[in-house]
Amino acid sequence: MLHVVWEGEPGEGNAPPVLTLRQVLDAPIGELSLWLGSDAAHDWPESLRGKCCAPLRELDREHQTALLLEAARVRLQSKAAVFQARAGRQGGSRRCGRIISRNSV
Repeated sequence: MLHVVWEGEPGEGNAPPVLTLRQVLDAPIGELSLWLGSDAAHDWPESLRGKCCAPLRELDREHQTALLLEAARVRLQSKAAVFQARAGRQGGSRRCGRIISRNSV
């Protein structure tokens, strides 16, 4: 498992490794966003696409949305559990703001 982010810090403990894209890409995020919305972004060879690309393409829009919302809910619950555990280890709610600011949801 690999956590890919635009910018961030390495994970702690058993967290998956983090790949920070800002450090390795030569284009600003605005330019990348425009490219992703273009036709060129859809012309990638199948061998360069993720393994879930083909199964997701087979779902209709409603099921894609439901799947993404469920994935977001699970991710949010997971992050909340990490925040709660870190806040408990680091002295309660006073440090919770610092923890949240370092780990965007």
